[in-house]
Amino acid sequence: MVEDADNEKRYLPANSISVSSGYSWLSNEILTANGDKLGRTPTGFDVTMEYAHLWKLKNTRRPFYIGFSINGMGSRTKVEIPRNGGNDVNDGNLTWELVAERTNSDLANTLGNLVNRTISMSNKYFGGVVENKNAQLTENDAAVDADLKQTVTGTYAKVVAKMEELRVADALTEIFGIFKRCNKYIDETEPWVLAKDEAKADRLATVLYNLVEGIIIGASLLEPYMPETAERIAKQLNTSLRDFDQLEQFGLYESGSKVTDQPEILFARLDMKDVAKKEAELEEAMIKAAAEHEAEEANAEAEKAEQEAIDIEPKAEIEYDDFAKMQFQVGEIISCEAVPKSKKLLCSQVKIGSQVRQIVSGIKAHYSPEEMVGKKVMVLVNLKPAKLAGVLSEGMILCAEDAEGNLALVTPEKNMPAGAEIC
Repeated sequence: MVEDADNEKRYLPANSISVSSGYSWLSNEILTANGDKLGRTPTGFDVTMEYAHLWKLKNTRRPFYIGFSINGMGSRTKVEIPRNGGNDVNDGNLTWELVAERTNSDLANTLGNLVNRTISMSNKYFGGVVENKNAQLTENDAAVDADLKQTVTGTYAKVVAKMEELRVADALTEIFGIFKRCNKYIDETEPWVLAKDEAKADRLATVLYNLVEGIIIGASLLEPYMPETAERIAKQLNTSLRDFDQLEQFGLYESGSKVTDQPEILFARLDMKDVAKKEAELEEAMIKAAAEHEAEEANAEAEKAEQEAIDIEPKAEIEYDDFAKMQFQVGEIISCEAVPKSKKLLCSQVKIGSQVRQIVSGIKAHYSPEEMVGKKVMVLVNLKPAKLAGVLSEGMILCAEDAEGNLALVTPEKNMPAGAEIC
């Protein structure tokens, strides 16, 4: 689902890689899953368009389609579509192996494990309270902190640059760079070692604060791509996601805040054996569903054909000379009005060649006078004039009638001039 500049939401087809700026679709390559085109052939993948975000770039509000998620085996993951050099995008093929690999590496390990470890350590060492003591015990501590902050606060500009070029996958890579840097920061600072020395408690608190701050900035950048995940992270950290104009500032997380004491697993790891089993089950189910779908369509077509055929009581045969006596021509209705005091009749002025004839028809229940004007119809021209409800009728407009008595005007298939002979 995307949101345009007027805040109107609309859905995109699942078989398009849709990257937009304004209202011009710049890419419409085919996305496939296990070789099948998404949105056309059952694949076992539930492709869900997430939300587009209005990026505040250069004081403008430019809508971008930012990404989508794949809901497979109960997890969501981002998918990269390969590039053919520069900004050209190739057709992309999704596989169960790719979903499992990305879920386990990017989501479960890099992001999910980081959030869980940080919250767990905050609870273990400080009862969940996160405070910024701004403590560095050595020059190396100061250098490590500075590098982390530079990586985190510098990512927003990099993401903007990628999105300016509509390089969605590359923008996601930059965001996940924050989470990878935070994981490296844990290895560099070794909080479990700091926790063994009470004299280093302030340094330990600073490390955990820096991790929480890095995570919430990363989650705020991740929101346009994975809004539900970003919100879940912010909720566990007992804070809110930030506006884009705050993402180049480090230290806005309120010191003294308390994280949740019951951290949830954001992404469960996928076992390839379970994935293979699920894939086999889905393949069998899809074959069955496809066969049932084809049978339903065939039955529907048969029922429709049967419903569309109507048998009527045959009339006595006529000779060709009898038919030749009738003159049929195309007429164009130039005006129409209801016949006063009549529930059924409309009076139409019908142009036939250079002449205009007045024809009264019993079709008021099926057409309004306004609907009649401009239509080209088939007219029996040489029917003897007669008065209907006191109004002179100089011909007959032909209609078709179904089994329920509904009428439809008989009109020429192609555009024909008024007066054209029907033979």
